[in-house]
Amino acid sequence: MTTELRLSVTLPASSTTYLDLAAILSAANHRLYRQSYLYKAEFRIDGDVGTGIGVDEQFVVDVLPTSWPMMKALKQAKEMAVASQMPERDAIQIARWNDFRMYYDTTHKGQAFVQLPDGISMTLGSDSELAYTQVFDDVGLPYVFTALDNSVVTGAGRSFGALYEYDRTGDTSTTNAPQGNDYDRILNDLNDANETEISQNGDLPPYNKDTLQVPSKQYQLFAFGSSVPNVGYSVRTTGLVDVPHGLVKVANNIDAPRNLIIRFKAGKYKGVHAEAL
Repeated sequence: MTTELRLSVTLPASSTTYLDLAAILSAANHRLYRQSYLYKAEFRIDGDVGTGIGVDEQFVVDVLPTSWPMMKALKQAKEMAVASQMPERDAIQIARWNDFRMYYDTTHKGQAFVQLPDGISMTLGSDSELAYTQVFDDVGLPYVFTALDNSVVTGAGRSFGALYEYDRTGDTSTTNAPQGNDYDRILNDLNDANETEISQNGDLPPYNKDTLQVPSKQYQLFAFGSSVPNVGYSVRTTGLVDVPHGLVKVANNIDAPRNLIIRFKAGKYKGVHAEAL
């Protein structure tokens, strides 16, 4: 095995921190791990977290859902980014480590740092780069991509929301009201009531036809300090979970820095299990 699959990140006290697993793997293993993959990773509390944790809940881990529209939206966003740069891609040499990267949401976009694994030090923009994709319109205004949240197309911080834009291009429609027919004159078991039943029962989809929605996918990790009575259970690991684009949102609800252990499933993509999206 030539890939480090067990990595630790330090989360600031009382914080919500966004993780980019592809960036974390790249920094730790000195190889480019592309973001547009479905990674499998486990998030774990490693041992006791110290005295007086204060509350049961330590980490709340959110990842993108693997629902069909979410996967399609992520794929469409990458396709649109590549399409917008196609004239330039055909004309110049693309940077060796160029990769399509998007943010989890607009709050992630505002995070002032890229979370690195413990033990790794890099000067971004000088000796290394973990840049998120920008595309430019005809007057040179930049746009980035987020998986969630609506698009922002005015002002200084412009962005395309992948799910939002996919919803706008994939709205569903309903069928027209049934017109009926004359077959019930010759077939006794065919009648207007049956026509109405089969044409109206199911003329709307089994999901919100006007607003594209995806489920929340959240995992809570618990541990107990000495000041918290042990009620007989703890949740120290999520187990292996699917992480589209490697994007993770983690809330540390403790008023102190804490370490979160990330363990990746081994596989054939540079030592990591990852499915191309």
